[in-house]
Amino acid sequence: MRESSELIRKIKIRKRFEIEENSKVRMCLVDSKYDGGPLYLQLLEGLKSGVAIKVLLSNVSGESGYSFLDRLRKERSADLRFYGDKMLSSSSALSGQIRAIEALQTRIKETGRNLKLMRFELVLFRSHPVNLSQTFTNITRIARFIGLFFRPMVPRRSVIKRFQPLEMHPKCPIYPLDTRSLSEILPLYFSGFPATSGILIGVEEVGNSPVFLNIFESPSFNSLVIGETGSGKSFFVKLLVLRMLYSFSDTGFFVFDPLNEYNKLLMAAQSEKLSGRGNTFHVLGGESGWNSSLTDLMERIYTLMSEDPDRKKIIVLEECHMIMGDPQASKILETVVRHSRHYSTAIISISQNVDDFTAARNSSIALNSFNIFLFRTRKLLEKDKKPLKVDGYDNVTPELLLGGRNMPYSECYYANGDVCIKTRIIPTNEERLIG
Repeated sequence: MRESSELIRKIKIRKRFEIEENSKVRMCLVDSKYDGGPLYLQLLEGLKSGVAIKVLLSNVSGESGYSFLDRLRKERSADLRFYGDKMLSSSSALSGQIRAIEALQTRIKETGRNLKLMRFELVLFRSHPVNLSQTFTNITRIARFIGLFFRPMVPRRSVIKRFQPLEMHPKCPIYPLDTRSLSEILPLYFSGFPATSGILIGVEEVGNSPVFLNIFESPSFNSLVIGETGSGKSFFVKLLVLRMLYSFSDTGFFVFDPLNEYNKLLMAAQSEKLSGRGNTFHVLGGESGWNSSLTDLMERIYTLMSEDPDRKKIIVLEECHMIMGDPQASKILETVVRHSRHYSTAIISISQNVDDFTAARNSSIALNSFNIFLFRTRKLLEKDKKPLKVDGYDNVTPELLLGGRNMPYSECYYANGDVCIKTRIIPTNEERLIG
């Protein structure tokens, strides 16, 4: 009975997919609401299958491009009048296409860009048709979620026999777009193997590729961590410090902890598992009188940083807005952040509000911090994006990030000027105990 069911399943799959030495399915792009740059390429890299991307482009210049779009708009308008209320889903889709065509016409007219006609085809390969079916279902679902809509092309025997690597499917539709949209959907970029040195901080949201932080191998050793209460930012820093304690040796760790949140981490640092690596761990927040003299605290931190310039040190500043709110302490903090690299020191500054680091009076702290970790917070204003190194990325929405005590993981954007990666922070069961 099981063999019969498996045979029926294979026959059904053979009707949908091309079966040769490697089974394959050909998918053509039919619609797009996409601005994610290389995001879909990261998705494809995460698949356990072969992938071919085929693109044919033709240029339509000047008025010819505008006229082409005008004809297309009139065709869609006629289709919309025909469907009317008969098929609401089709009417809604056609209305959306008409608006997109009109917007494209406006951009071409205002900017003088040429219209591009694109045929875009994905070919997925798997050694077994059942595995191919699963891959096809997954990629179609996820692609739709990020705004790319593909349609599978029904195979024909003649297509199978004549199939060549650069041959497009004869029914692959034309997709009109301008050069700006083309640059989004065809960044022509694939990431190499991910860096595996440093501390594992999480995985990419799409593709689940590991994300590592090598804090002492960047132009600046400093980091900013920003997020509202309950977003997971403090737990992330504790998790990061714990993993550094496991990985580093002969390193000094100093934590300004005004809310006494690091007691469990202090106990872990003093445990048998970690006590033999030559690391030292000091919590500064529990000392009496710290609140009355933030200036004295920052002077002590500067002394700790400069005492042994060759020894690596990690200094964590929780509730950093308290320090930045004190004029004298804030000046010392700027000096500490500016000169930390010369003393083999990494400063991790943590606060709830974006404005704490993007306001003009504190901008030098962001300027001298290489790694930015942006957890759930308010929607970014245009003025915030450059200091936080997310300018040029249209899909950065920290207000929508997940995180909190009841969530299995938290999310953040990791940016350093070269990349901006939406990252999932996933602790082990043992690591959760430090929260």
